[in-house]
Amino acid sequence: MKKKTKKTLLALILILVPLIAVGFFGQGKVIYGPDNRVEYVTAPSQIQALADATAAMVPASDINGYRRYNYVCKDEPFYNQRALALCTGFLVGPDTLATAGHCIKSQADCNKYRWVFNYNTTNPVMKPQEVYRCKSIVRRALTNTYDYAVVKLDRVVDATPLKLATTDIKRGEKILVIGHPSGLPMKIADNAKVRSVSKGYFTTNLDSYGGNSGSPVFNAETYDVEGILVRGYTDFVYDQANKCRRSMRCSDTGCGGEDVTKIKYVIDSIK
Repeated sequence: MKKKTKKTLLALILILVPLIAVGFFGQGKVIYGPDNRVEYVTAPSQIQALADATAAMVPASDINGYRRYNYVCKDEPFYNQRALALCTGFLVGPDTLATAGHCIKSQADCNKYRWVFNYNTTNPVMKPQEVYRCKSIVRRALTNTYDYAVVKLDRVVDATPLKLATTDIKRGEKILVIGHPSGLPMKIADNAKVRSVSKGYFTTNLDSYGGNSGSPVFNAETYDVEGILVRGYTDFVYDQANKCRRSMRCSDTGCGGEDVTKIKYVIDSIK
């Protein structure tokens, strides 16, 4: 094999391996304007209460493992943090959780993943009492319009289920997201707005990545859940000079935006 071909293959591997490790193909997210992601510990108590009902989806084999936020450039935010979560979910009932449909596709997926609450920088070790099994899938949909799953956990969670919006959010309304971008410990990102509203979903400029799939998206005024983050623009661009990945950055009105399945289409499944 020629040296040039080997170098090309190596570059492809450096790009593709981390994408597999921290998210799903076609579910990328991106930074719009300034990076608004902050740690759980710096958030107001009212936001922390919402975050307490949010969970990380982690492979059972990775509980308390260490997968570093690899392949990103050393000057990327959160470079030294471990990245274990593949998706995010949130409580909609005492033992019922909602997430993206592409995160849980079958009972086999249900069995091999765990849902971990309080996975943030203040809790470096995942405590057994905060790790939950997925008992069964209540309802699931995965189309170009609808992307959601509702699952039953193996026991009741010691956190208050989130309040769900019953009316459509409007263009221009302020929103925020809580979840696990690129598998990292919990981050909160606000200062975002609804760009447009379609039949089953709306588009935003939330700062999010793969791993945020399934995250609750809140109305920044009411703190009601307006939807489930499901897809968006490409996460990273490859820095050829430094052989590492950098966050894709767009203007607040640029790139493709981040799509959110409306929560009202999930409510009937929860009932």
